[in-house]
Amino acid sequence: MRLIIIIATIFLYLNGYTQGIAIESEHNSSITEILRKYESKGSTLLVDHVNNNILFIGRVSENPVGIFIHSDSLLTIYQQFNNQWQATETVSFDSDYSFTAFKDINGDGFKDVVVAGFEGPAANTKNIVFLYHATEHKFIHNEYYDLPNVEYDSIGNFVRSSWYAGVIFPQEKMKYRIIGDSLVFEQGVRYIPDEYFASKTATIEYYTYKGEKEVILRRKKDKKEKLWKEFTKAFWNKDKTIQEDLKETPVNMIIIDKSEIK
Repeated sequence: MRLIIIIATIFLYLNGYTQGIAIESEHNSSITEILRKYESKGSTLLVDHVNNNILFIGRVSENPVGIFIHSDSLLTIYQQFNNQWQATETVSFDSDYSFTAFKDINGDGFKDVVVAGFEGPAANTKNIVFLYHATEHKFIHNEYYDLPNVEYDSIGNFVRSSWYAGVIFPQEKMKYRIIGDSLVFEQGVRYIPDEYFASKTATIEYYTYKGEKEVILRRKKDKKEKLWKEFTKAFWNKDKTIQEDLKETPVNMIIIDKSEIK
């Protein structure tokens, strides 16, 4: 977990997120007390290197939000109602999540909360998504959107997901249709290079599902370079979107030296 924190810190710095670094100690402070203390300081990431906790505080379209990652398997979202902080939902997970982004994931015009972590060899992100419900002024976890590299495609009005690796490994891109608060898998494309390293050929597959059964819509084998270009541009242009993740949230980094958070 500590390594993940360090990697996330470096990533945020390199992508222009970190506005300042300070060292702070919070002794015997509750989460709500810390949230009240930092709620007016903009987007702030507090990292406790002693207890390996992460607390993110920010505003999403003027809505105060706190994300407390308090173990390797649990995180809690805090929201403010009538100027009072409340824990509204706790979510379990099975991977390291260490940074947060605010972006519109479902195309309704409101920014949502995405808690993410790196996984795999190509900086893929696994995500936990809290969609904003405007009528309730509340962020609610929606597991349909907990997809790798999840993004909203404003041109095609669909949700895209993917899993990338080096060009010698299989990779996938997936397209989902938005139906209310749910997602329906529409189509996927898979790039599969031949198994041996020196091969100059690969296979590309387009597929969908009928029930739980995968159905191959089209499959062809050709030169790697040709099929890689086709894969890159299938559904959306991968080369134009690979740098889109996590642009919206400038962050202050605060290292908590010896905290004992209740």
